[in-house]
Amino acid sequence: MQRTKLLLSFLSLFFSHNIIAQRLAPRIPKDAFVVATINGRNFFDLIGIDQFNRSKIGQALIAKLNKTNNGNLQGLEDLGFNLNAQVYIYSTKTDSIRYYGMSIPLRSSTKVGDFLKTLGQPQKLQNGHWILDLNEKKQLLIWNEQTLYLLSGELRNSFLKMKRLLKNTDSK
Repeated sequence: MQRTKLLLSFLSLFFSHNIIAQRLAPRIPKDAFVVATINGRNFFDLIGIDQFNRSKIGQALIAKLNKTNNGNLQGLEDLGFNLNAQVYIYSTKTDSIRYYGMSIPLRSSTKVGDFLKTLGQPQKLQNGHWILDLNEKKQLLIWNEQTLYLLSGELRNSFLKMKRLLKNTDSK
């Protein structure tokens, strides 16, 4: 009996931890052909956030971000992203379009929103969602209190070429 309770306790702890850790995973399309996960906690365990901010790469990244953010960033944590969470990157494709997506957990949606306002004018949607269409970069940013979604797409020229070839063979 004691062994059964211990086993049930362990299983419930294991599954509840996985459910919390994988909050964003169910939002990845089921037909994604590439999925990558970046574990921020593991990355910043190897190099602390302060040390990364002082590194050449960190300083260059902060300097570049400060060009669009009026010089307000002291470090990456000022952006409002949850640097200890998992970021999911995925790609899906149809016969004519390839989509790329990224799900980034947020620590402060206000800070993220303030930063994104330097890139364009976000539109408020229903249920606390915001959207920013970066036409020149062909990217769409959607965020709420917990998550930022970055979506991008590109036409697959091979589909258009194949369609032209099929038209040419049908007309003969």
